[in-house]
Amino acid sequence: MIRFGELDIEGFCSIDHVSINLDTGHLVIIKGANGTGKSSILSSIPWVLYGTHPKGISSVKTWDSLAPKNYLGCKVAINFEKDGVIHKIIRCQGYHGDIEGVKGGNSLFYFRDGYPYDKKTLRDTQEQITKDLGVSYEVFMNTIFFGQGLKRLAQDTGANQKSLFDQIFDLSFINEARVRAQDLLNEKYKVISDIGNNITLAKNKISSLEETRNTLKNVRERQKEEEQSRKDEHEKRISSLRESLDKYKSRLNDLRSLPEIKKQIDYYVREDEKPKPPQITSEFLIEKITEAINLIGNKQIITGLKILNQLIKYLSNKGPECNYSFKIKELRMELSRRKEVEEDLKDKEDSLEELIASGPEPSRVSKEASKSIKEINQSLLDTQEGLSQLEAKYNKLTLEASKFKWAIDKPLGPNGIKSFIFESQLSDLNDILRQYSSILDMHIEFGVKLEKARKDFYTVIEMNGCIAQYSELSGGQKQLVIISIALAMQQILAREKGIDLLFLDEVFESLCKENIEVVSRLISQVSDNKSIFLITHLDNLGALRNAGTWCLNYNNGLTTLQDGR
Repeated sequence: MIRFGELDIEGFCSIDHVSINLDTGHLVIIKGANGTGKSSILSSIPWVLYGTHPKGISSVKTWDSLAPKNYLGCKVAINFEKDGVIHKIIRCQGYHGDIEGVKGGNSLFYFRDGYPYDKKTLRDTQEQITKDLGVSYEVFMNTIFFGQGLKRLAQDTGANQKSLFDQIFDLSFINEARVRAQDLLNEKYKVISDIGNNITLAKNKISSLEETRNTLKNVRERQKEEEQSRKDEHEKRISSLRESLDKYKSRLNDLRSLPEIKKQIDYYVREDEKPKPPQITSEFLIEKITEAINLIGNKQIITGLKILNQLIKYLSNKGPECNYSFKIKELRMELSRRKEVEEDLKDKEDSLEELIASGPEPSRVSKEASKSIKEINQSLLDTQEGLSQLEAKYNKLTLEASKFKWAIDKPLGPNGIKSFIFESQLSDLNDILRQYSSILDMHIEFGVKLEKARKDFYTVIEMNGCIAQYSELSGGQKQLVIISIALAMQQILAREKGIDLLFLDEVFESLCKENIEVVSRLISQVSDNKSIFLITHLDNLGALRNAGTWCLNYNNGLTTLQDGR
C-alpha cells in the first residue's frame, strides 16, 4: 500500500509556490482558465518522482521574464508512505537554496524515515526510488496520470502494451525468472562447452598416449627380439666353448698325469747320474763273438751262450734306446704338452666362465621403453578416471540444462504461466470494463491473441449489437475508450500495487456535452475512497457536484492557489 502525502512545488514552470496534500480520499477539481498553470501542478508529480516532464520539457524553471526577484530556482518535494516507511523525494533544478544544509543545484535528494539515501550518482538514486515505488514511469503515466496529448494504452504498440501489462499485473517476476533461468542456462551451456572441450582434450590425450604406448611396445618388442637373438648367439658360443672344453678334457685324459711323468723323469735322471760301464770296441765284440762261436762249436754250448747273453745285455744298455738323456727329453716334451693342454683347458674354462658371467645385458632402450610404458599406463588410468568424472558431470549438467530449457520454453514461455495469468488478469480488467458498459452504452473488451506467436493485444468495442475495432471509432468515442481503459487500469493498479491515486488532466477535451456527462459519471463511480485530482476549466459538472474544488490564481504569469481553496 502506497499513500502519497504532501506535495510542495516551488518555482516549477509558472507555479510560484503551491503546497497541497495528495491524500484527500475524495475527488478534487482543480479549476482555472486556460493557461493558468493547472497542468503544471500535475506535471510536477512525474517530474519529482522520475525526473521526466510528461511533455518532454527539459527545463522546468520559471521563465526569467516572469520569475520574481527572490526566485531561487525550481524545487519540488513529495512524501509517500509505504509499508510503514516514510519516503521523501526532493528534486531541484538550478535551485540556489539549501536542502538539509546543502545547495540544491540540480540535485536529487531521497530520504527514508529521515535518513538520506547515500548514492554517488543520480542514476543510482533514481533507480532506488523507482524500485521503492514499485511503479515505472510508463506504468505511472498509463494508470495514474491522464494528461493531454499523451499516448494511451489502447493506442500504444504491442511491445509497449506487453511491457506495461507485465508491470501492472506484476508479472515482471516471470520475465525476471525467465531471464535468470536463461542466464543460468547460458552459464550451464558455457560450463558444458568447457567440459566438452576438456572431454575432447582428454580423449585426444588418451588417443595420443595409447598411440605412444603402442609405438613404445613395438620398440620394446623389437628390442626383445634383438635381445633374444643376442642371447641365442651367446648360448651358442657357450655351447661351442663347452664342446671345445670337452675335447680338451678328453685330450688331457689321454695324457699321463703330471706326477706320473715327473716321477719317470726323476727316475731316468737318477739312472743317468749313475757310473757308466767301460766303452766296448768293435775288436772286443768280434773277439767275444768268435769265442762264443768256438765254444759252441766245441760243444760248450752253455758257456758260449752265456757269453753271448752277457754281450747282448751289455749292448742293450748301451744302445740309443737306452739313452737316458733322450728319454728324459721325451718325457719333458710330454710334460710340456700336458701343461699346454692344462693351460689351454684352464683358458677355455676361464673363457667359459667369463662368457657365462658376461651374458648380454637387457637393452637400455627396452628398459626405458618399459619404464615409459608404465608411466603412460598410470597417466592413462588418471586421464580415463578424469574423463569418466568429466563425462558424468557433462551428463548431469546436460540433464539440468534440458530441465532449464524446458522451464524456459514451457512454464516460463509465451504459452506458459504468463499467458494464463495474463488471461486471468485481462479477465479481471474486462470485468471492470463490463461494469462501465451501462454508463458508456458500449462494451469494451481488451485482450491478447494467445493463439498467435506474437501474442498481440486487441481492443474490441461492441455498440448497438455491432462489433467495431478501435481504429473505426470517432474521435469522441476513442476518447471514451481511452478514459475507460485508463480508469479500469487504475483500479487494477490499486488492487495490485495499493495506489489509490488518480490525476486527470482535461479528460473532457474533444468531448460533446453528452460524453462529458458520461465521463463524469464514470469518474464519480470510481472515486470512492480514492484521491482523484481532476483539472478542468468547465463548470456545471452535474455528476461531480459533490467534489471539492481548488481554484487557481494567475497573476503576472505566476500561479498560486486561492486561500480557502
